Amino acid sequence: TFRQYVANFLANFIYLHRVAFAIYPRTERVNGAVDQIIQLATVDSAGPDHLPVSFLWPLFIAGLEATEDQRKWIGHEIQRMAAAHEADAAPAATRHPTADRVLVLVEEMTRRQDVSRTWADSKCVRREMFSDFFVVI
Repeated sequence: TFRQYVANFLANFIYLHRVAFAIYPRTERVNGAVDQIIQLATVDSAGPDHLPVSFLWPLFIAGLEATEDQRKWIGHEIQRMAAAHEADAAPAATRHPTADRVLVLVEEMTRRQDVSRTWADSKCVRREMFSDFFVVI
């Protein structure tokens, strides 16, 4: 539980940094926060089960700032969350109903960021891609 709390705290730090300093390049503190989120998630993802749903927001935010290798790992973990939802075998508390959409969203946002070399706004991209509202947190 504490790892999840810290990962969410770090995700909020990254998010606020993106909003407040959108015109500036990311800092070493942001890179460190991404590394820490992945490190915390790695501990909880060891084994056959997927990460708890409370890691979806931190993974989403970290994925927007991550390196290519980190993005692959994050994408794989979000896919595991989505697969657990589709299988319906996991208890309701361990499933996230929109994990599959979050994966599509983070992939599209990172693609756009790579092409434009600027940050993408998740709300704008989500509205363009999906007709209905869904929750990432």
